[in-house]
Amino acid sequence: MEDSAIIALFWNRSEHAVRETDAAYGRQGRRLAKNIVGSDEDAEECVNDAYLHLWQAIPPERPICFGAYFLRTVRNLALNRLKEKQTTKRGGGHVAVAWEELSEVLPEREGVEEQLAVKRLGEVLNRFLADQPKEKRILFVMRYWYGDSMQVIAKASGFSVGKVKMILWRMRGALRTVLEQEGIEL
Repeated sequence: MEDSAIIALFWNRSEHAVRETDAAYGRQGRRLAKNIVGSDEDAEECVNDAYLHLWQAIPPERPICFGAYFLRTVRNLALNRLKEKQTTKRGGGHVAVAWEELSEVLPEREGVEEQLAVKRLGEVLNRFLADQPKEKRILFVMRYWYGDSMQVIAKASGFSVGKVKMILWRMRGALRTVLEQEGIEL
């Protein structure tokens, strides 16, 4: 079913909206959440919470890219759940390592200008990724958006784990250079 038709189901308050969303994006959402939270049960809860969020947000919102909106919601819920779990027990895992790797490059912002800075950072990051070869862009997104482990990325790409690590390390260095050139403080 097309995204516009799913959104129309939410607008009409049809119970089929959740079923159609699950059919279209549920598998991706569960994979994304599991990569972040580490368990099937927590991933399933994140996806179910995302369905509830959609039900409450549409209407009045009308997402332009429904799939991206849903996956971003799942990702944010999973990151919040992971943060809760790590607060309770100081754990780790590959997602925490991935965030640590990327946090060395990305600036931290606080205060009123945070939203503008985040928007500008997003624009610079999008331009940076658009300039990268598709192969590298996919590795970057797998690691820093989906939270895939180095082993999963290596298997999916056909590269060795060492090569994946080196490509991502070089990309982070190039990203750091671009951010510095744009005047974004690290």
